[in-house]
Amino acid sequence: MNNYSEKIDDRYLHSEITGKILQGFYSVLNEIGYGFGIDVYKKALFIEFQNLALNCESDKALKIEYKGEKIGEFNVDILVEQKVLVMLISQEKIIQKHEIQLSNQLKNSEIEVGLLLNFFIEGEHKRKYYSNSLKRTDST
Repeated sequence: MNNYSEKIDDRYLHSEITGKILQGFYSVLNEIGYGFGIDVYKKALFIEFQNLALNCESDKALKIEYKGEKIGEFNVDILVEQKVLVMLISQEKIIQKHEIQLSNQLKNSEIEVGLLLNFFIEGEHKRKYYSNSLKRTDST
């Protein structure tokens, strides 16, 4: 299985946080393997993130607005340090649908960085960024 050690890269927003998240992801995958439901991985990650001194919330509800009006909300698998959305899957591979879903969650929240973590065999991850400066505001 993989061992992961991300160097902090100042070119990427919140790279210190995402590096720890990925360290925790591969630690969990190496320890318990693949083939379990997302709830198992979510609980294990939550423990791992706490051990890495990361503040996290599981199943955090974030609101969706349209033209300044709240029209609903969506739940984030894990929100880390109020700065990084973590979306979990356990499938053969990451597909475009998963990436679009994460991008839309970023687009419709105040969070700019997201990680898509795939708990399958070797593990796979994707990092997404959506600048708040490009997001719709109430004045548009």
